[in-house]
Amino acid sequence: MKHLILALLLVFATGALYAADVTGKWKGSFEAPDGTRELTFDLKADGAKLTGTVSAGHSGVEVIHASPA
Repeated sequence: MKHLILALLLVFATGALYAADVTGKWKGSFEAPDGTRELTFDLKADGAKLTGTVSAGHSGVEVIHASPA
């Protein structure tokens, strides 16, 4: 589960660096072997820097920090 969340974070972070503005709350879901999982991203873009959180229901909240290499 953590690997999937990390992969999704990297996708969002990469896209955020090239997108106009991804600031806001984003919701999504995916099918896991034991049912549908819901994710909520709360993102803030500041230039090329992206910060925010991702929550996955009962799995808790992870902090996001991304910037170009």
